[in-house]
Order: sequence, then structure tokens, then C-alpha cells
Amino acid sequence: MDSKDYAVLILSGQTQFISQIQRQPHEALRQRIVVNYSLKGLTLDEVKLYIPYMLKIAGCSEPIFTEDALELLYSSSNGLLRPLNAIARMSLIAGANKNTRVIDSELIYEAQTEVNISA
Repeated sequence: MDSKDYAVLILSGQTQFISQIQRQPHEALRQRIVVNYSLKGLTLDEVKLYIPYMLKIAGCSEPIFTEDALELLYSSSNGLLRPLNAIARMSLIAGANKNTRVIDSELIYEAQTEVNISA
């Protein structure tokens, strides 16, 4: 038998994917997986850099989120980008609806309720 690898397949999925391939019917696939890596959430310091950076890319040059709001945003999302972005986006919408230019922890709490995520 030829031992050359003629194809490389990259599998990507949520953490539940790992649970699925651990099951007996998928043992042959699991044995062929060479590298397994799971992404971690951002740290609080990374969130404090990420949110202003994303706002800057969007054209906002002034700080909008208070320190408390960023900390609550981090704790309510565990640093995971999908919920982090969802809560931040919803808090910006809530702030716009209230005609405020500062996103505080109260608006983060409102946004959590809207996206069904609790701290």
C-alpha cells in the first residue's frame, strides 16, 4: 500500500463536535486526527483592547464603553467572541435607542436580556 497522504482534510466545529467524534461509530476517524485544537475565549485585557479596536475599525474614535461595561461584557460572555459581539452589538443598539453616547453596565445588562445570556 502507498503511504503517501493524497489529501489533507481540516475539520472545524463547535466543542460538541469533539463529543460526537469520541463516540464508537467514529473511532476510525478519531484515530486519523493528527492535531486537535480548541480556541479559548479572550482574556479581560484582550476584551479591553478588542472592543475599542473594533469600534475604531467601524469609524468610532472616542471611547464608548465604560470600564465597568467592558468588565461585565467579559464576564457575561466568558471572552467568547460570538456572545461577546452579540452583547456588544445589542448594547450599542440600546444606547442608540436611548440617545446616549456612553455604554455603561446598565446597557450591558439590557443587552444580555435581549440576547438571552446571563452573567
